[in-house]
Amino acid sequence: GVVIAVVVAFLWPDTYVSDATVRIMPPAVPERYVPSNVNLQLGQRIAAMEQQVRSRSNLMNLINQYGLYPRKKGRVPDEDLVEAMQKDIDIRPVQTLRDVADNRPASSAFRVSFRYEDRHLAQKVVAAIVSMFLDETIRTRGAESQMTTDFLKEKLDAAKKNLDEIENRLTEYKLKYSGKLPEQLESNLAQMRAL
Repeated sequence: GVVIAVVVAFLWPDTYVSDATVRIMPPAVPERYVPSNVNLQLGQRIAAMEQQVRSRSNLMNLINQYGLYPRKKGRVPDEDLVEAMQKDIDIRPVQTLRDVADNRPASSAFRVSFRYEDRHLAQKVVAAIVSMFLDETIRTRGAESQMTTDFLKEKLDAAKKNLDEIENRLTEYKLKYSGKLPEQLESNLAQMRAL
């Protein structure tokens, strides 16, 4: 039994795990202008990005780009290669001690790891996956920034229109009651004294 265990351990390929931690920064728009819903959507956004990263096309691109699973490539269907890579990728939120103590979900970072027999390739794949997350985040933040800009511009235009209407009504009122306004009292009294 010991001899078999030693032989199996010797023949078993080495497996390396490379991981990276990605910290999520909240948007820079003050909450008094636009209420933040980042904490509510964070888990959903990470899940959506994870689905995109784990998509068949992205994983096949990584497999072909880095020449992963050379012993299986060509012998098994591409779906099996994608499934093997999906099992080797682990994406999970990072819980801080404060999150655990307050009994709240982790929301400030997540860890991406990849398990493979070549440590250099494992590092390159993790870097590529993190890059995919960052690219998607930049694209999403750009869209959110545009939506926020459009929202604020719409509110500014509405406020400007409202102010213009008030100024027009004030001008009409002053023209209608010219000479009878409280700020014209001194000049009216001076004219009456002069008569």
